[in-house]
Amino acid sequence: MKRKNWYPLDNAAKLYPAVSNARRPYQFFFSALMAEEVRKESLELAVNRILARVPTFRTRLKKGIFWYYLEENKLPFLVREEPADFLGYRDARENNDYLFSVYYRANKITLVCFN
Repeated sequence: MKRKNWYPLDNAAKLYPAVSNARRPYQFFFSALMAEEVRKESLELAVNRILARVPTFRTRLKKGIFWYYLEENKLPFLVREEPADFLGYRDARENNDYLFSVYYRANKITLVCFN
């Protein structure tokens, strides 16, 4: 049986998942305005190509016996249209367990990252 790729977390990173909740989401929002309107298919293709090149981003957070760790995530990454209630807690299960999300609306792209 082949062992899955996994990455241990440092001490500070082990703490954040335990204390993160709807009142304290610990997320960063980055937005960029493009000159042209964003096409979902092109953006999704670009993100998945980048994920193939950077394996530490193609992970999901797993709870071990004593602490959290990162495990390889082979599920597809989904780009979604920016919701109206954009600010607030984002559950990783909404995006196939990825620790970040990419949204688009008109000519804007937004990256939401878990701390």
